[in-house]
Amino acid sequence: MGSSQIAFMRDPDGDGQFVGDTQLWVMNTDGSGQRQLTPAARFGSWSPDGRMIAFSSVRRGNRDIYVMRSDGSHERRLTRSAADEWSAALWSPSGQKLAFARNSDVYVMNADGSGEHKLTSGPARDLAPSWSPDGRKLLFRRDHGGLRSLELAQLYVMNADGSGLRALTPEWDLHGAGSWSPDGRKIVFSRSRDGNSDVYAMNADGTGVRRLTSGSGMDYIPVWSPDGRRIAFLGGPFGEREVWVMNANGSVKRKLTRREAGPDIPVSWSPDSRTIAYSSWRDGNWEIYEVNADGQGLRNLTQKPGDDIAPSWSARRGS
Repeated sequence: MGSSQIAFMRDPDGDGQFVGDTQLWVMNTDGSGQRQLTPAARFGSWSPDGRMIAFSSVRRGNRDIYVMRSDGSHERRLTRSAADEWSAALWSPSGQKLAFARNSDVYVMNADGSGEHKLTSGPARDLAPSWSPDGRKLLFRRDHGGLRSLELAQLYVMNADGSGLRALTPEWDLHGAGSWSPDGRKIVFSRSRDGNSDVYAMNADGTGVRRLTSGSGMDYIPVWSPDGRRIAFLGGPFGEREVWVMNANGSVKRKLTRREAGPDIPVSWSPDSRTIAYSSWRDGNWEIYEVNADGQGLRNLTQKPGDDIAPSWSARRGS
């Protein structure tokens, strides 16, 4: 099928605000072959086979979910609600379904937009759904603190049809969402306690919670490597946000970067777990960088006017 590619968001204004739609671009993993796929989009999500990308965009008065081929062709609108879908839909491991958040609830639909089904309902905001590796469950963040608030946020899990809903964490401060281990047995997440944010791991049923990082500052937005051996996260003292990596048990922590990483968007692992893509502020713009998981080989991939964020690695390139 060929090599992997990286999709990312580009704001040509270069003001660092990322308000409204941005451009969706794709490039080879060495930064070559950069091309714009669509002029108005946010947060591209690759299909498991690398042939399709889902994204959200304002085209007809409100924000809807769209899909297109990985070369930008055959664009199709999947949702037609009067409400907004702010994040791109996330593909199920089989590639047959998409999960997304609309207003305050989690939905699923078939990959062609049919069979839309609402899974959650209530006054809280249910956000950031993610599929378990076997496609049988959905993990999501329930925010009790209102719009744009991370206070009193919890992690919930449910079956893919919406049944079996249960809370995995108490109503503690939660930063971002959880990340499944590749075998689906554990979940890594971050929460605030004692004035700091740290990374924790737990069994997929919410038992066996274990703290993996400690110290002053913010350790948050952890992401499991595809091989399950390591966890990458943003962290460090306040005002010094960098990309870190550690073993899955919390041992051997290593800082990989030397300039501010961010914004608050997860890093993206390469399929072989050897490389991490992320965005960093350097020379007056956000740009996409790669770094090897051992901290070697740091390289700037974009080096273009404007701001580039939210890199997303495909499993492999579609044809």
